[in-house]
Amino acid sequence: SQAGQVKVTLKYPDLLPVLSTCAVSATRERLSRAREVEAYANNLELVAQGVTLRRRIAVLLGRSSWAQHATATRMSGSPAAVEAFSAPLLARAKAGAARDLEALRVLKVAHLRERGELDAADGADRVRLLAHDVAFYSSERLKREYGVDQEAVRAYFPLDHVVETTMAIYQELLGLVFHQVDQFDTWHPKVRLFRVMDASNGERVGFFYLDLHPREGKYGHAAIFHLLKRWKGQTPVDCMLCNLPAPSADGTPALLRHSDCVTFFHEFGHIMHGLCSEGEANGTTLAKCPRDFVEAPSQMLENWCWAR
Repeated sequence: SQAGQVKVTLKYPDLLPVLSTCAVSATRERLSRAREVEAYANNLELVAQGVTLRRRIAVLLGRSSWAQHATATRMSGSPAAVEAFSAPLLARAKAGAARDLEALRVLKVAHLRERGELDAADGADRVRLLAHDVAFYSSERLKREYGVDQEAVRAYFPLDHVVETTMAIYQELLGLVFHQVDQFDTWHPKVRLFRVMDASNGERVGFFYLDLHPREGKYGHAAIFHLLKRWKGQTPVDCMLCNLPAPSADGTPALLRHSDCVTFFHEFGHIMHGLCSEGEANGTTLAKCPRDFVEAPSQMLENWCWAR
C-alpha cells in the first residue's frame, strides 16, 4: 500500500522465508510475535483450563494423571516408560545442543558487529540468542560454514516436479497406480483428486485429495485427514492439506525449499499409510495403529529425500 512496503501474512510461504533470511532483527521479532503471541490472545488461560479438564477426566477414569491415561493405549504403555526412553537421549543431546546454540549466539555477535549494531556498552558476552534469531542464524551458519544457501537450493525443487516425482516413487515402491480424476465435486478449483489402484490386480485401493496452497481461512499447517475409512465395500478416502507456495500469476513455477520437499514426502507417506492399511475401520486409532506409532512410517519414508 505504500512505496517500499510489502504485505506479509503469517502463512508459511511468507513467514518462513522472512524468519530465515531477513537480516533485520526487529522485522523477525515483529512477525514472530504476531504469530506466536499476539494471534492467540488469552491462550495461556485456555491451556490452564485444558490442563485442569484433563486432570478431571483422568481422575474420573481412575487414572493417576492424564499422562497415564494417554499412554495406556499407546506403544509406550506408561509415563515411566516414556521417561526411561527419553531421559538418556536428553542427557546425551544436551551438551551438543548447548554447543550449537552457543555457535549461533557467537554468529549473532559477529553479524551485529558487521552491521554496526553491537552495543559496545553491553559487550559481546551479553548478547542473547532469542527465539526469533534461531532460524535466521541457523541459515546463516549453513551459508558461512558449510556453503549451503537454502534459497539457492530451491531452484532444484520446482513444485510440480516434486509432486510428480514423489508420487512416482510411492507408486513404484508400493506397487500402486494413481489416476487423476478430472471431474469431481470440490471445495476449491486448485484441489486435485486421484484414484489409487493396486498394480498387481487392478483393484481399487482408495482415493486421495491434494490441497497444497495457502488461502484465507484454510488450515495453516500440513496434515492429512481421513475422510472415509475402509469399511466392507467402501474404500478409504484421505486428504492432504499443505501450505506450499503456489506458482506466480505470470506462470513462474513455485520453488520449494528442501524442508518443504521433506514435508510433502512425509505427509504423502501418511496418505499411503491410511490407504494401504488392511482391516476394517477403527474409529479409535489412526490407520489401525497406536497413536505414538503413526509418525513412524512417514519418518522412515522421508529419508528418501536425503538420498541421492
